[in-house]
Amino acid sequence: MARALESREFRAVIKAEIAKRFDGDYDALFKNICQKKLSDGVSFVEHIGMAYASLQAQLGKKVSATAALQVITDAASRIPKFQIAIPVHFGDWDAGTYVPLVTYVPAGIDEKDLVSLKAYDSDGKVHWLDAKKAPNVPVVVLGINERTDDNGTIKSYLLPPDDGGGGGGGGGGDPVSRLTVNHFRCLDADWDGWFGGEPEFYISVYYHGIYQRTDFFDVVEEQTYWNINRDILTVSGPFIYTEAVVELWEEDGGLGGPSDLVENLWFYDDTNSAQSFFYLVGPSVWYRGTSNNADLYVTPVSAPY
Repeated sequence: MARALESREFRAVIKAEIAKRFDGDYDALFKNICQKKLSDGVSFVEHIGMAYASLQAQLGKKVSATAALQVITDAASRIPKFQIAIPVHFGDWDAGTYVPLVTYVPAGIDEKDLVSLKAYDSDGKVHWLDAKKAPNVPVVVLGINERTDDNGTIKSYLLPPDDGGGGGGGGGGDPVSRLTVNHFRCLDADWDGWFGGEPEFYISVYYHGIYQRTDFFDVVEEQTYWNINRDILTVSGPFIYTEAVVELWEEDGGLGGPSDLVENLWFYDDTNSAQSFFYLVGPSVWYRGTSNNADLYVTPVSAPY
């Protein structure tokens, strides 16, 4: 990839595809780009194959164009969620003149444990990037998309909800009890590290044998109150129990390691007593995370008997 980036038109294709933000982040799936033709009639993936053959020749190994292309396509086909991203300084990138470094996120390693990232320039030289501090120039990051399923298809919760309310609901006009997050304030959005793009928050709710997950992938900007109005728990009929355990997570997409627990203990309104649950009775109220990573303003509504 780094060698192929020597081509100005190759860089232009990457910038144009990432600019579409197909999943709301600054990335593009490799499978959606690979067959795009450049002006020379050679496809995007063929350019990478040619670059691979060039680098092998530099190492004294002769690889045919066909064999080189097969190496690249075989590798990419094993990872349907394989993506190309430019998570920082994308808007500042002049693809016509600047050739960025290429790095990758190692599979199965928790991003919080990364100290440095191995990157390559177009000559194949190795550079080391600080994993904790974002570079001041754009960098191409190869990795796994966290907003698509195992087939590389956008997960349904990123699409407009059918009922306009987000987290679900009852059918057939039956009374439904709801626990709704009206406002979500993200206090620390840099959960993935600069190389991971925007965070993918989700909330898990446990209500006496019932488990429900609701995604908040659209919450990305720090210190801002997001008007969400999204249900995180729906139950047919009235709430029988008065409490539900609530956890806030950040998803790492499988190969990036396990999801990160953001908050699982909350201050109820202005009290100083931490608890794992939200009350399903009473008025709308703030729950403030004890780790100071997020605040939620929640409304419980129990259906009538």
